[in-house]
Amino acid sequence: MTDFSAGAGIGDVLNISNDLFADFASVLAAASQVGADTVITHDANTSITLKNVVLTSLH
Repeated sequence: MTDFSAGAGIGDVLNISNDLFADFASVLAAASQVGADTVITHDANTSITLKNVVLTSLH
């Protein structure tokens, strides 16, 4: 995903089904910083890459 703006007060929102993650804490637990990107991994075949987004900026 490109052109995503993260941080408090920013308008971009990523909606993830409860079928994948129970809550936001689960999303953060599955997320990692990979270079300049945040990667949220559900399983070996399913992940979301937020290009140029710092993990700690997610709220």
